[in-house]
Amino acid sequence: MWGLSHAFIVGQAVAQWLVPVDIQMLVLTMAFVPPRVLYVVTQAGVPNILADLGAATAEEIAAALPEPVHVPHLYRMMRFLASLGVYKMDKKGRFSPTRLGRTLVPDRTGWSLRSCVLTMNDPQDHQLGWGALDAALRKGGAGFEHSAGKDLWQWYTQHPEKGARFDEMMEVMSVREKYALAEAVNWKRIRTVVDIGGGNGTIVRHLVDRHPHLETVIFERQSVIDAALKNSKSGNKSVRFVPGDLFDSKSFERVATADAVILKRILHDWGDEECVEILRNACTIMHNKSRLIIVDFVIEDSCPDGLLIPKLVSDLSMLAMVNGRERTRTSFEELLKRSGLRLTKLCNVVPMASIIEAQLL
Repeated sequence: MWGLSHAFIVGQAVAQWLVPVDIQMLVLTMAFVPPRVLYVVTQAGVPNILADLGAATAEEIAAALPEPVHVPHLYRMMRFLASLGVYKMDKKGRFSPTRLGRTLVPDRTGWSLRSCVLTMNDPQDHQLGWGALDAALRKGGAGFEHSAGKDLWQWYTQHPEKGARFDEMMEVMSVREKYALAEAVNWKRIRTVVDIGGGNGTIVRHLVDRHPHLETVIFERQSVIDAALKNSKSGNKSVRFVPGDLFDSKSFERVATADAVILKRILHDWGDEECVEILRNACTIMHNKSRLIIVDFVIEDSCPDGLLIPKLVSDLSMLAMVNGRERTRTSFEELLKRSGLRLTKLCNVVPMASIIEAQLL
């Protein structure tokens, strides 16, 4: 990993040395173009069509799409994506998916990044937050709330189809983490687990598959539970759903004390005061030997590695969408101490996430 990070930094330094600064700035200015084109082409259904056809011209792709498109425009967009390595373009003008492009269609397990591309770039979804970043700068708070007039979670409740797509995106982004979490923690000494804000149960289902002795509870909003129970994958006698709210201490009384409490990508959605409230509520379902397990980005206090840029992008995404933030180890230690906890372990298990373990003071 250090080698990749070092190469990333060296590559940036070389580019800055060789490319004139005005060109560098123009590239930054036009950085919105690739995700926008990727969104339009994915929304139109091109990735699935090419997965079926293998290689096809713009005319052949257009003929197979569910809705009509302007072929010359499609060709130009596909040519652009080919220049980025999403597709290959041969001398006959036929396009075919690359390894990168194949991430946009479901693999044999059903995994793909389609929901991520659509959610993050939809003008009526995450782009509402990014489009109001200037309002967030002037007034504070989340850009999304300035734009939509309500917070992201309220908005998803009123737009369930977008909320379902967001939940799918979160499940997709949990794939690497569920494998890492199953291996990085010593589950042999743990019997009961509560996953706070555990969504449809992607994490705990995998934990139970790998460690069948575990008894797990998913603590979630009722609307999320209702959606999850429609999915047959959620049916497991070792996985139980309990309705509740992160900030409703009374609802935590429905959950028995657990050996391990998981907070995966929860704290980065909130400001410090809200995080302390969440952590204190989590403490109410812990005993003296319980472990609190936090899965989140950790920004390096100093000497940033080559993965710093994606982490800082995520930090700004939290600002734009929910007025949250990514944190350093020091910030996590301070939050834990204020909440009656102490950090006992931190390990970087996947390129973009760390696992923090904490216990009661």
